Amino acid sequence: MKLFYYQRQDQAPNFGDELNHWLWPKLHPHLFERDQQIAFVGTGTLINDKLAERVRPAEKVVIFSTGAGYESQVEPMTESWDI
Repeated sequence: MKLFYYQRQDQAPNFGDELNHWLWPKLHPHLFERDQQIAFVGTGTLINDKLAERVRPAEKVVIFSTGAGYESQVEPMTESWDI
């Protein structure tokens, strides 16, 4: 899986976003070394109309711990998304 979380362009820290690259590898050290065609959407406010574009070209999207917000309306989920 490929870990996806928001990374600010200005590099300013955000606790929820920064938690991803610290927490998930500690819980399962080798999880993100496997299939890069699967996107793992971690902690943050990531569900919005831009998520599908941001996790492309993943064939499968696993949404584990995230909220909705910041952009415009949420895009409908597809069959390739597991929540």
